[in-house]
Amino acid sequence: MAEHPRTALNNWSARTGKNIFYQEQRFGPQHAEVWIVKVYVDGEQYGAGQATRKETAKEAAAIQAVNVLRNYGHQV
Repeated sequence: MAEHPRTALNNWSARTGKNIFYQEQRFGPQHAEVWIVKVYVDGEQYGAGQATRKETAKEAAAIQAVNVLRNYGHQV
């Protein structure tokens, strides 16, 4: 079974010593909010996600970050 993207990022961070940071922003009224989450690796943005639920946006950002890191040849 493959790791979830956030778990994969956390494990990769622990192995490599890289700092993972999520920036979360909420827009709109509470009944129709939109979340934008960006994930940074050592201060550089590697992914972003947008959704009506914070966890969904965070997962989308993590998926994008994992894909970018793998494209750079990292074992995430």
